[in-house]
Amino acid sequence: MADNPFAIIGGILVVFIIVMIFIPIIQGLFGLLSEDKCKPIVDKLNNCELNKITLNNNIIQISSQLKNCQSDYNKLITENITKKDFEEIKNDYNIIQYQITNLNQKFENIENSQISIYKTIINNFKLSVVLNIAFGIELLSIIFFKQELLLALIRKFKKKNDN
Repeated sequence: MADNPFAIIGGILVVFIIVMIFIPIIQGLFGLLSEDKCKPIVDKLNNCELNKITLNNNIIQISSQLKNCQSDYNKLITENITKKDFEEIKNDYNIIQYQITNLNQKFENIENSQISIYKTIINNFKLSVVLNIAFGIELLSIIFFKQELLLALIRKFKKKNDN
């Protein structure tokens, strides 16, 4: 069977078809899933981590300001307190509360951004797994199709030679 020129030509044709059709498709798929495409996502995650660290430092600083205000308030309660002192402490307290609320909102935004990035990464991973499985199955079917095609060609040429 290996000496049959039709089998060799059929095998060469099948290999040529596979190379011409599937190699560009594979290159395109791997181009979609390259590391360069993931670089913006990785940079965004790194930025989120840096923002978290910065916000944590801000929270620590604001917490110390809040403690100072509370100690000033406790000190003023024991002493004579004027309306001006009370208004000043109240303003400081409100500003600090606003800053804390603002920081909490920033944390929520960063966490939501990270969640969406992780979902994108998971979806890309699922897509690559599905494509790899489909590609493997397709290669197996091409291998078996090649054998069937060669057998059909051999039978056809044998029938022509017999007639």
